Amino acid sequence: MPPGADVGSAIGFLRAPFSFEANRSVFMRRDAFDSVHVRRLFAELAQEAVRFVRTCDATAEIVADHKVYMRYSGQGWEIPVPLTGAEAMAADPAVYLARFAEGYARLFGRSVAGMAVEITVWSVNARTAADLVTAIAPMVPGPALIPTASRSLFDAAPGRATVAAVVARAALIPGQHIIGPALITEAETTFVLSAGRSAMVLADGCIDITAKGP
Repeated sequence: MPPGADVGSAIGFLRAPFSFEANRSVFMRRDAFDSVHVRRLFAELAQEAVRFVRTCDATAEIVADHKVYMRYSGQGWEIPVPLTGAEAMAADPAVYLARFAEGYARLFGRSVAGMAVEITVWSVNARTAADLVTAIAPMVPGPALIPTASRSLFDAAPGRATVAAVVARAALIPGQHIIGPALITEAETTFVLSAGRSAMVLADGCIDITAKGP
């Protein structure tokens, strides 16, 4: 149970990297591939996407992801084909075709050799770099917490009413160990720790719930 679990989507929205995807619908067959136009198109899309992200963060590093949407001639739908920035700007039609064949084979098990290929949409997504995620140190359980409050609770695990400890999450410290049945309360929500479960506070504030041994 991470901190703020009940408002996790809001926290994720606020912490997510800034991002803007610029798209352009330009139909182009591979046998009529125009490398000069492709390089100009991707440069314009990158400029548009980066300019928007800069209005959100004026100094952060910006990463750009390039892709095109491709299909075999006659199909009514396309698949996204990721490209590196270097591949996109080199505008080599053979590379585009190879990346399309690889992606098509991953989705459908095979590609179709010799069939005409079309590009319909060109895309650049500019985004700020995501925060690095680091592993937390293992935590050794401390002694079981002795609760100072309790209340009645219908515990679904044994299917009967019982007396559960009431513990304020804000008062817990890493390593503390809680034996169910218990209620772990915080400002936004309450967690029910059923009988047969135990919980331990980890170094990053998450609460790890496990099944108790026999």
